[in-house]
Amino acid sequence: QDFDTAVNQIAGSKTKKLVRIVAAQNLILGERLVVDFDIHDSILVFHKGETIYQGNLDKYKDIRNYELQVLRFLKDLNVYARSQGILPDPITGNVGALEGQELMEVIIVHVVIGDGAFRPGFGFVFSLSVTARRDIYSQGPLLIDVRVERNDGR
Repeated sequence: QDFDTAVNQIAGSKTKKLVRIVAAQNLILGERLVVDFDIHDSILVFHKGETIYQGNLDKYKDIRNYELQVLRFLKDLNVYARSQGILPDPITGNVGALEGQELMEVIIVHVVIGDGAFRPGFGFVFSLSVTARRDIYSQGPLLIDVRVERNDGR
């Protein structure tokens, strides 16, 4: 019955659909598979090159670690993207991922822009600007470019 309902919902739609087939419970090899159908519209949420999210790292001045400041910013971005309609990965709850090397580049630029003398919570104020790397639909993933700027114009 669930299958027939899902087929009718998809076949009768004028829009593209995203269908997630989700196991209703943990299984042991050989057991009967029971699934639920999680159906969503596939809609364009962000356009390529669009600024998705901006934030001032001074907001995280209580965090004394560069890496944790950037990770906290990305967590806030994740919450924002979900509120705009990006569906999270059902396992991780995230809407995207910043590759390790990209994350390190953001952190290094954060330090270098501060001429190596920046201490979180003191001195310079930084902002991050996030743009869509490509058109991003509700099913994600959120592929982004991140730019770090010091707020004194440098």
